[in-house]
Amino acid sequence: MANRRRVPTRKERKALQIDKNELFKRFLQNGYTCVPNFVMDKLFVLELPTDFPRFFLTLWRQTIGYGSDSTTLSMRALQEFARSRNRTAVSAYIKAMELCGLLAYEPSPSPSNDNGGGQKRSTIKLFDDIGDPLKILAFLCALRDVHAKGGVASRSDFDPKQFAIAVSDRFARFLRMCRSYDSDTSDERACEIGLQAKLSMETIREAFEYVKVYGA
Repeated sequence: MANRRRVPTRKERKALQIDKNELFKRFLQNGYTCVPNFVMDKLFVLELPTDFPRFFLTLWRQTIGYGSDSTTLSMRALQEFARSRNRTAVSAYIKAMELCGLLAYEPSPSPSNDNGGGQKRSTIKLFDDIGDPLKILAFLCALRDVHAKGGVASRSDFDPKQFAIAVSDRFARFLRMCRSYDSDTSDERACEIGLQAKLSMETIREAFEYVKVYGA
C-alpha cells in the first residue's frame, strides 16, 4: 500500500505562514521607492510600448527613489536601465513628457567622463504634475493611442519630435474632454464628447470612469 502524504497540522501550517510585517521590514530597511498603486496599475494594464513602463519606473527610481525631483543621466544609461532597444524611443518619451509639462530636460553642453564613456549626462527635472493622477492617466492614454496608430521607434521613418507632438496633442484633448464631464453626464453623452475630441473608445472609457470616481 502506497504511503499517504501526511497533512500538516494547524500549528505547522501557521508556522509556515509569511509574517507580512516582518517581510516588509526586511525590504524597507534596505531602502525603498514608493510608487502609487494607480500608476503601477495603469503602466501594466494599458497597452503601452513595451519598454515604456521600465523607462518610467527607472526615471521614478532615479528621482523620487532618492528623495529628489531631478537626476543626471546619459541617454545611453536611461536606455540601458529601461532595457530599450532603441535610444530614439527613450528620446521620444522624454520629449513627449516635456511637452505635456511633466518634466524638464536639459541636455549637457559637454561630455562628462565620470560615467566612463564620455557620454553626455543630461539633467531631467520632474514637475509637480507628475503627481497628478489625472494628468498621468491623460499622458498614458495619449501615449497608448499614438503607439496604437503605428508611432513606434522600430519604424525607419520614426520621428521623436512628431511622436511627442502627437502625444501632447492627445494629452490636451483628453484633459479638455474630462473638463466637459460632470456628475450628470450620461454614458451616451460622454461617448459623444469623446468622439468629438477624436479620441479612442478605450481612452474615452478611461477618462469617464476616472471622472465618475474622482472628478476632474
